[in-house]
Amino acid sequence: MPCEESLAEYSPLTIYLIKSGGDILIYLKNNGPNIIVIKRLVLYREWSEGGRTINYLRGSDFIIGGEVVEQGSTHLKYRASAANAISATARAEYFEITGRSRACEIDLTQKEIKNDPRKKFARYL
Repeated sequence: MPCEESLAEYSPLTIYLIKSGGDILIYLKNNGPNIIVIKRLVLYREWSEGGRTINYLRGSDFIIGGEVVEQGSTHLKYRASAANAISATARAEYFEITGRSRACEIDLTQKEIKNDPRKKFARYL
């Protein structure tokens, strides 16, 4: 059974932990309108013979598919052994990229474009 963790009532990022055979898989889902950049994944595992392991995963060297999670997508970001593990917890530190694109629409049936920026600089063209 997968574990699903959202950090707040509305969270742009959801973490899924899934046991698959002898591995634990960490999936991240972007629920928000912005790109999410993962700064660090932290994986805690507790072992049946005692003890714990903490993995601090930074950068694309460790994170599968890079650090970016696009809007509306779910990606596998890490796979680790869970053969003798009795529990696992994952945390993600991230930031969102906002305002990365703009749109502009004009009516092409107009004879003259209002506020044409070329008029301001016409003498330099």
